[in-house]
Amino acid sequence: MEEYIKTCFTKIFEKKEYAESFLDGNIRFNDLEDYIKIEDERKDSQEGLAAIFQPDKIKVKVGDIFIPSEDLAGAVTVQYDNILKIKCLCLSINKYHLTKAPSQGKFPFHYEGISKDEIRKFGNNIIWIHSPNKFLNKIVDYFNASNIKFEYRPVGYKSFNLFHGKINPIGFVKDKKYETEREFRILAEIKDSGVKTINIGNIRDCAILLNYDKFKAIEFLAKED
Repeated sequence: MEEYIKTCFTKIFEKKEYAESFLDGNIRFNDLEDYIKIEDERKDSQEGLAAIFQPDKIKVKVGDIFIPSEDLAGAVTVQYDNILKIKCLCLSINKYHLTKAPSQGKFPFHYEGISKDEIRKFGNNIIWIHSPNKFLNKIVDYFNASNIKFEYRPVGYKSFNLFHGKINPIGFVKDKKYETEREFRILAEIKDSGVKTINIGNIRDCAILLNYDKFKAIEFLAKED
């Protein structure tokens, strides 16, 4: 027996005041290209790729001359400026699997989600979004009211050193080395340049601020008859 009993999101902040602001409904969206420019462990030079063409599967012609594939420095990658300007909110997916029947009011579970190492990478102030649908509905309502195109879904992961061809959907595929981030993304076509903060209203009805110890101590309990 193993079934999901809960799926949640997490968003991690280095500073507590940023986490509190998030709970107040101030949601920051960054350009995708920021993850190319950033100088920490989140840096990803392959962010927003539209296609990857492995050198042994393509031919490069310059005039009448063909360049041997073995002379290419690596894969040929395609990125579009308009895609890299799309705003992005990144969350992490956390799933709880029921491992056996409830006992003494407790639901034993197996945790599948962001690791301790990933938390250390981003900070120790964890926003646990325990009602993800309610949170997403607030985002959806804001963008619909503002006539802003958006899309959200879990990120897929591929081995970019092996993958050959067009990437679909663009902006929702990353290299397999980032798989432990278990990312969920919201992409929005917000026209303002730079970081954009939207306010969706207080989200304390669907999220809570925890440190790592409290996050790992989460339990699912049932009322006794």
